[in-house]
Amino acid sequence: MSARILVNDDETAIVQALKTLLAREGYQVETTGRCEDALAAIADHHIDVLISDIVMEPMDGLELLRQVRILQPHLKVIMITGAGSVDSAVTAMVHGAFDYICKPFRIADLVATVQRALSSGAAVDVKAGGAVEVRVHPGDLVGESPAMHSLYRLIEPLAATDETVLVLSDEGCEREAVARALHHGSHRADQPFAAISCSQYDAAELKKILLGSEGKQDKLTEQSFFFRCGGGTAFLDDIHVLPTALQDKLIPHLRKLTPFLPPGSPRKEELDVRLLLGSRELLTDSVHAGRIQPELCKLVNPLTITLPPLTQRLADLPVLVRHYLNFYESRHGARLTISGSALQALEQHFWPENTRELAAVVLRAAARCDGGTVKVKDLPDHLQPMTDGDAEEGVAPSAESHLRWRFLHDFLAGHESQWTESFLRRLKGDHQRAAEMLGISIEEWKRKLLNVGRRI
Repeated sequence: MSARILVNDDETAIVQALKTLLAREGYQVETTGRCEDALAAIADHHIDVLISDIVMEPMDGLELLRQVRILQPHLKVIMITGAGSVDSAVTAMVHGAFDYICKPFRIADLVATVQRALSSGAAVDVKAGGAVEVRVHPGDLVGESPAMHSLYRLIEPLAATDETVLVLSDEGCEREAVARALHHGSHRADQPFAAISCSQYDAAELKKILLGSEGKQDKLTEQSFFFRCGGGTAFLDDIHVLPTALQDKLIPHLRKLTPFLPPGSPRKEELDVRLLLGSRELLTDSVHAGRIQPELCKLVNPLTITLPPLTQRLADLPVLVRHYLNFYESRHGARLTISGSALQALEQHFWPENTRELAAVVLRAAARCDGGTVKVKDLPDHLQPMTDGDAEEGVAPSAESHLRWRFLHDFLAGHESQWTESFLRRLKGDHQRAAEMLGISIEEWKRKLLNVGRRI
């Protein structure tokens, strides 16, 4: 069956010309003259590609794009813009449009763009009720942005090996999900997968978990972390905060893991485990900072996969929101959606804690909402001032504004360690008082200290 394309434009001549042109190429073509009608058509019929003008009234093409990303996250959208409206087209790309074409456009360019859109994505799963299911990739990864597809293309070949891989990302990203994807794509998929974050335990607890209850240096006990995932995959997250004293004890045991076993070693000493690591920084940087022993870095010598922060995959935000709402629905039985203005408020936030923060915000908002629709009033207070009330209209944040936010975040991150030291000196090292003054729990304060390389 040929692909179905929806053309949405308030200029009848353009609509008819595009319909004739695309029909000649063998496509089924539907047309609408208002964004509201386009939304109705998308809700009622399976559409493969939407081609829409940006400048329309009363709903414009950018608002249509936001609504489409909620209703049909996988639908490919091509925006039409005038030569003087390229900024709006770039904004559309930031928020999930597949591409844009400028008036006047060449027929060959339009056809080529449609063909690329159709060939770039896989089929969309549709429930009986017509609602699009969020595609969950191996490891429970979610996202269809170019940045995520680049990640998926890296995972597939690396999963088939026993190479040690370092999953590199900012705090709050889904490192464990990437590690699980590497495990599920490997020959070890039917064997155990075990994950532990080195930042969640003090040195004594971590030693007991990694080496076993006895913690002998010459032999791992059966209670050890590595024994529990024998034949499978072990994931050590936040490796950059692993205490150096424990690294010394761990290195002899790592040498017995299958990937690191020296040639000719007795096979009875082998521990058949693949090792994966997670960190916010490269291991070489951790070595230079004195956090990782050079011997450990040389032994594991990992390949690196970088998981993009949410600011580099904003096109995935509506899909992620839908994913978290689906999770809430599965636990509570309610059917939920989110208003356009609430989604816009989420898009304007910087998300320093990435998907972990987004998930928490969406799930709390879902618990607070009534009437089946998450609105701006259901979001945390710090998100609400970024909108003009709960009106469904609004101007989408520009690509330039996101770049400004990114610059500010990087600047603040570079001074966070200095600020933390000064703050603690003023409080004479009172960590409990520091947490109270910041209005956070002591556990969250500990995580912030770990982010700047400190430990209570």
